[in-house]
Amino acid sequence: MSRHQTISALFAGCLVVTSFTPVEAADPVWYARENTWRDTITTSLDNQAMGLAAATARAQVPSPGDAQSSMTKVLKGGQQPVDISVPVRAWKDLILLVTDGGDGIGGDHAVWANARLIDAAGQVTWLDTLKPKAFKVGWGNLDISKNDTRRPVVMGNKPFPRYLFAHAVSAIHYGIEGRYERFEATVGIDQRTHPAAGSVNFMVTRDPKRIPEVGTPEIGTFAHPIWEVLLRDFPDSRQDILVLHDWLRQDKLKIDGASDRFKTPAASALKSATETLAYVTKSA
Repeated sequence: MSRHQTISALFAGCLVVTSFTPVEAADPVWYARENTWRDTITTSLDNQAMGLAAATARAQVPSPGDAQSSMTKVLKGGQQPVDISVPVRAWKDLILLVTDGGDGIGGDHAVWANARLIDAAGQVTWLDTLKPKAFKVGWGNLDISKNDTRRPVVMGNKPFPRYLFAHAVSAIHYGIEGRYERFEATVGIDQRTHPAAGSVNFMVTRDPKRIPEVGTPEIGTFAHPIWEVLLRDFPDSRQDILVLHDWLRQDKLKIDGASDRFKTPAASALKSATETLAYVTKSA
């Protein structure tokens, strides 16, 4: 049996219904669409493991100016910060979101450094000079460089004196009323308290529906970018894809790496899902 036939067998026979709104963002450079979503996973993860990824750590951002949202990969404490640049022409709202990276909020000291809006004339407006319409943070306060007594923040062992510090899970909402062309920032995890702790995703959106309720552990996005594009490219297999994701997440299993390392946790997750669904059906 071939490698793809083996992993295809692991994904059979599961049903689940859950809600999800895909993020419009550029596809990962290692993503390779095959004839089935199962083959797509194995080929894409193998590509990623072999290093077929972006040459820099820049965030994935959409190319069309009408895109609703864009999201970085998972960033971890101690890593170098990432520069992001997002087109925001005609956006009435700018919402900066931080997820928990899929593993809880411990050490998730998220930073938007040098956050700025740029208009059509090239004029820069710094976000730390604007008052947000609303904000939510997962712990502590929304610290801005001008009101944080511990400044500056440190990312990748480099100080950043201008920033917004918003512990995950967090949301900062600005009303920008179509006045700007682009949002730019350097994002990462502050090392002042924990030099190598935390893991988060950063998302830039104009959709207020993505703002989490107080106390919600996540913002409704998947930490690994392959789930987003699988749901987009294989809508008829949505239920099977989601059951695999949900059980892997529940068991705190990561899918980073080659498909050979993914087969064992995938098989275990689907076995648990199948047994539970059978029990629920029998008990109903």
